[in-house]
Order: sequence, then C-alpha cells, then structure tokens
Amino acid sequence: MKKYITLLLAVCMLASVFTGVTSAKAVEISDNQMQQLLKSLSIMQGDENGDFHTEDFVTRAEFAKVAVASSQWRNSVSNVSRISPFPDVPYTYWGASYIRVASQNGLIKGYPDSTFRPEENVLLEEGVTIALKLLGYTDADFGLSWPEGQMSLATRLELLEGIDKSVGERMQRKDVMQLVFNTLDTEIKGTSAKAISAFGYTILNDTVLIATTNEDSSVAKNHVVTSNGTYKIPEYFNSAVIGLKGNLVIKNSQDAVAFLPENSMQGSYSVYTVLNNDVLVYLNGKTQALDIASDTTAYKGSLKGTLSSFLPQVKQGDSISLYSNHLGDVEYVIIGAEKLKGPYTVKSASSLAENYGLAENTVFMRDGKLVSESQIAVNDIIYISSEMNLVWAYSKKVTGVFESALPNKDNVNSIILSGVTYNIESSDAFNKLVTGGVCELGDTITLLIGKDGGIADVLTNSGDTVTSYGYLTGTGTKEYTRDNGNTYTSYYAKIATADGSELEYRTASDYKEIKSSVVSVKISGEGTKISRVSAPSLSGLFDYETMTLGGMSVSDDVKIMDIMNTSVAKAPLYTVVYPQRLDQVFISSGKVLWYTKNQKGEIDTLFLDNITGDGYSYGLVTSVSGSYTCNVAGEIKVVAGGNTTYAVSAGSAARFTMSGNSVTSISALTKLDNKADSFTKGQVTADGIVHYISDKVVCYRRTNVGQWQLVSLDDLVGKTNSIEFYYDKSAKAGGRIRVIVAY
Repeated sequence: MKKYITLLLAVCMLASVFTGVTSAKAVEISDNQMQQLLKSLSIMQGDENGDFHTEDFVTRAEFAKVAVASSQWRNSVSNVSRISPFPDVPYTYWGASYIRVASQNGLIKGYPDSTFRPEENVLLEEGVTIALKLLGYTDADFGLSWPEGQMSLATRLELLEGIDKSVGERMQRKDVMQLVFNTLDTEIKGTSAKAISAFGYTILNDTVLIATTNEDSSVAKNHVVTSNGTYKIPEYFNSAVIGLKGNLVIKNSQDAVAFLPENSMQGSYSVYTVLNNDVLVYLNGKTQALDIASDTTAYKGSLKGTLSSFLPQVKQGDSISLYSNHLGDVEYVIIGAEKLKGPYTVKSASSLAENYGLAENTVFMRDGKLVSESQIAVNDIIYISSEMNLVWAYSKKVTGVFESALPNKDNVNSIILSGVTYNIESSDAFNKLVTGGVCELGDTITLLIGKDGGIADVLTNSGDTVTSYGYLTGTGTKEYTRDNGNTYTSYYAKIATADGSELEYRTASDYKEIKSSVVSVKISGEGTKISRVSAPSLSGLFDYETMTLGGMSVSDDVKIMDIMNTSVAKAPLYTVVYPQRLDQVFISSGKVLWYTKNQKGEIDTLFLDNITGDGYSYGLVTSVSGSYTCNVAGEIKVVAGGNTTYAVSAGSAARFTMSGNSVTSISALTKLDNKADSFTKGQVTADGIVHYISDKVVCYRRTNVGQWQLVSLDDLVGKTNSIEFYYDKSAKAGGRIRVIVAY
C-alpha cells in the first residue's frame, strides 16, 4: 500500500494510549491533511474560507496549473507574457501562462486540431499521463497503446492509490489532490529521489520519531529526536506521531515538515517490574510478561540499543510502547521515562477521583495488589499515571528516632532513623527534615516510604507514644557520633519487623535477657522501651482462600514472620513468608507468638513459632568420622564433633541451623518410605498422600565414584525409580520435601 505523507501539523491520527493492546491498524491520511500539505507547497488552494470544494470537477486549464505548480518549472510562470500557447487559449486567458509552461516542457499536449480545450474537464488518463511526465517518464515508457500503457505504469507506481475513478471518467478536485499527493511520494525515474525533492525537501527513509521535550526533558524545545538525527519542528507539532517509523520529510537539512508513516503502535503499557530479563507490565489491573526478545531494537530518550541493554534502567511506572510492522510482529520498542505525578500523601478518606482529577476507569494498585479506591488509606503515598489511568499506592511506614541528617541538617538528602539510612525523594519530606523544619534530631518520627524505598513524607508524633512490634535480634553497646563530632556510648537493640526490615534503636537499658523473642517497642519523649509480649490464645487452620486463621479474618496484605529460634543463647533465625505458604496448615496452640489487627479487625501482622521451617538450610551429611562433613546446598561444611553428637549418619539428608557461614546444629530429615506414585515440580504423591516440594528444594545425584553432585529439580522431575524424598514434617504441619536424592 502507498505510504502517505502525514503532516506533522495535522490533526491527531492515533487513538489515545491504552493500558491494553490496541489493534495493529494502518495509519490513514485525511483529505484535510492532504489539503494542508498541498496548500503549504502552493500547489492547490482553497477559497477565501479555506474550502477546497473537493467534489467540483477540474478543467484541463486548472490541471495544467496544478501540474506546473508541482514541477521544477513552477517559478518560471510569467504574468506579462503576450504569447498565446494554443489557438483557443489567448494570452489574455487566466491560465495561458501555466498552459504555455506546461506545453513548452512536455507536460501537456493539444489535440490533433491544435486546440487545447481549456474549459473541458480533465479525464483520469490525461491527469495520470501528466503525473508520469512530472516523474520523468516519456512516451517511450508507455508503449503504443494509449491509455493502457500509461495506466499500467501508474498502477505499478501506486499513483492510483485512493482514487476511485476509471478510464474515461472526469476528475474531481479530490482525485487531483490524491494523484498529486501520490506523485510527490514517488521516486523520479532513474533516481532514488522523490518528486517532493523538487521543492527543496529531503526524505529520510525508515526513520523513527523517538522523542520531543515532552517525552525527554533533555531534548531542546521545538525539536524532535529521531533515529536519523534531531530536527526542528513547529510549535503546533502533532505529538501523536511520536514513536512511529516511516519516511521523514525535512527541509534545509534541519526542519522537519512532514512524515510518511509505515507502521503502527501495537500497545502501550505501564511497567511493574523487570524479572528474568523480561518486562512485567499492568494490563487491566493484572501483571503480565511482555515476552519480547531481549535483542529487540529499543529507544530510550535519544539513545538507541537493545531491550536488554536498557532493562537495568527501567523503573516501575515507566511506559513501554510496542511498534509493529505490517505483519504484526514487534519491530522495536520505545521506553519512556516515568510520567508519574507524585508522591502525594493521602490526607483524607474523601474521593481521590475528585481530589486528583482521576478518570472514572482509573485502576488502583496498593503495595502491588489490585484494590478498590476505598481501600486506599489515609497517609498512603500515591503516584498517578494519567496516561495509563493508574494509581500506585504504598502503605509502608517506619517509626523511629531521627538520629542524623546527611550530609548535614542544612542540606539534607538522607537521614538515619533508628540505625537505618533512608534517602529523601520529595520536597515535602526535605522541608520537614531540613534546618527550620518541624523535625529535630532526637525526635521520634514516622517516615512514609515511597515506591523506591525513599522518604516521601514525614509524620511527627507530637510527643505521643508510638508502639510497634518485632523480633529482638540483637543487643549490646555501641559508640555513636554526635553532630558536633563528639562520641558517646549507648545501649542498642535491633528489631526485625514482620516485613523483614531491621531497625536499630538506642536504648537506656540492655535487653539481652529477652533477645530472640517477640517484643513491643514503645517510643516516646522518655526514650525507647522494649518488653517481651505474651503469646495470645490463637490456633486453627490457615485458609488462604477465605483468608482466615482459626476463624479470624486475615488482611490481604498481612505481614508474616516465622521465627526458627527463640532461644536467647542461640543466634536469631527467622524468615518472612507469604500467606499462600500457610494454606491449609494447622497452627497449634502456642505457635502464634503475637499478632496485631488493622482498623477492620483483620490480622495484619503475624509472628509464628517455627511453622514453616523455611529459615533453615538443607542438604546431606556426606561422612561422619569424629566430625561431620556436610554438603549444604552444594557448599561443603565441616562440623567438629566434640561433646556434641548428632543423630545422623553418612548419606543422611538433614536440616542445618546456620550462624553466618557456620553450621551450629544438625537434625536428620524423614525419608518418604512409600514409593512415589507421581512426581511433579510442585508435589510428590505417595500412597494417596500429597507431599509438597519446597521452592528451595536441594537435589543431588550420587555418582559412580560415590560423590554427591548437585542437580536441578528439572533434571529429576517425572522420575520415580531410584529416587529418595526427604521431608521435615507433614504438609498439614507446614512441612515440605526439602531434599531429593537420585541414585
């Protein structure tokens, strides 16, 4: 199909950007766009009101004028000539000069009786013949059969695209516009230059319009970056063509004046994250992988590369647009910098749509989950993508003591809060933390954390006592430095919160006696006080489908910590788990160490006593001879026997308690006695009982020389002969198959 010139100043050709995939639709050109181009080139004009009267028929004299205006001889028309070009065209006739120039340069001919008949309507074959001559073709190219030779050549050159006329029919102004339009977009005979080059224009083939200053602030105003250079554009440039590939028309080697698109946008998406060298995006409130080849050509700002080369720079909220060829295959992608408005702090429970001018179909994501607008809470941090009709909300808050400002209080870009450093990501947070702000060193404050883990806003606690809960992982004394450079020593306590964050608090007392227990942390003007909490009375089945524990409702965004070690004498050991992991697990009495509820009465934090066992390491004991040689997930560890004896033998699958890189205890796993009936990547069924496989299962194959080779689960799946499975406890109690051995 003919590639049509699309004016950069034309009306919008593309549909609005959607979060879903749009169909690969050919870009069309409107009559108005053609009129604007022909008018700008002084080839055809409308009346005083701009009306082109496209349905009017065109006379031979009018077509002669159009032909000359489209040619290299357009500036040789004289208004004072006294030469009559044909007997029926006196020099006083309005079109005499155009007809004379067209005749002298071989564009037109008269009839055998030497007349021109200027007031007769031009026929399609006559107009086509003149268009071919404008392109440098002569009678020798047409053959002896007229007009079949001319029409055949015009068809091959695609000059008739968009014209609904046949030989012998009169041409209307809309037909003439289309024919001239097609001619300008056709190469002159024997050259690679298109007819439009006669006007001083150059066409750059296969050019991608990448960005203006709207897409990339580094691009100069009124300029467009393309795959073939940067060019100046008018202020009324149509940004809807950004991203398309086609032929760019430039003038004076610097001004972009028109564009000939040859592809279309397949879809535009909001990026959620990059995972395994692929881009996860949001579509209708759900994440999906785009599944694009990593070597696909990509543009980001003014840079060109491959998709894989830009992936490390892609952030949540960035846009990624896919552009396809005529077959629908992705040809290249354009990665746009995030166009998120925010961060904003939600101040009230009133309508976000009204407060922030959101569209009715806006999608709300809170902490990575699809939610309704009503589930966005006060003091959530939100970011708005107007283009994607998407709101990202984040609920994480951290309370602690404002210990230090970096590099200093007068020019703060990060702070230390209870031993942890946080960067500042908003002007609101900066103004509260800088000298003269509402936050002073030593204050207890609450940080509202944004999407990149930085401080989006700060809440002052105004002397109120703030209570939080966590797992006490460390105590002792430490030397600190004041802002004036002086040092002092203070007790400290490290607390792991239910989401896995570790905070460090300066304390007036040493809390080593309650280390490795779940505690409450109360922060007030009097300092930080830590107390052990008593286990509540709660037990029962955890049901993920209904989100309940023993009949009590559990929040969709519950934070769960499973603690492996509550002994003061041993190193703390814990892991953060997701609620899916606990589905259909029965949690017995005393195994819930602590929980808290949200305003709806749902459990929103949960501390468990070694339900999953996921915090341990697993592997094999390969030899026992005074000491124990262990293969822990491929790493060899030697444990001295000494006075400690472990109930394991060589070849035993085992659970290992680790302290750093050292093994501190060994416990044997239980072998699945019954032969497996089925073995998939997720579970093993034996004697009708389902045993789930840990997502971190360790697999070995024993070699002919008695060595243990670490292999992947995929290497063993489906095989049931000469395979041994080892688990720590039943699935209902939270256990998993931890080790698989093939012989």
